Amino acid sequence: EALDVLDTLLAKYPEHVRQRAGRAVLLARARKDAAALADAEQVVRTADPVKDTFALYQVAGAYALLSQRDRRHRKTALDLLAQALRLDPALINTTLIDPELRPFEGDREFEQLRAAAAVLARPKK
Repeated sequence: EALDVLDTLLAKYPEHVRQRAGRAVLLARARKDAAALADAEQVVRTADPVKDTFALYQVAGAYALLSQRDRRHRKTALDLLAQALRLDPALINTTLIDPELRPFEGDREFEQLRAAAAVLARPKK
């Protein structure tokens, strides 16, 4: 199982931000909210935003899943998503198919973020 692999990896290399972000998503999917939140918070604290943009994007997805059960996580999810899209507007393509972001389908603020990122991701003339 993927969680077991990530547990083993992070036991040896706890500083691996991207793997911890991935585990946060898997834990949130499994409804292990406390563990998902702990990993997500650690990623937010330790990630280098420029180098670990995708990790921040993943953690936004974990918070989006958590927000289905606790609306207090909605703002954090959208803030992290906005940060990731500002740093890498090309992630807009990922938002179109990302199942972790489904809780925000139809959400006005989420749609505004995607629209802004789409503008930023346009090729320069």
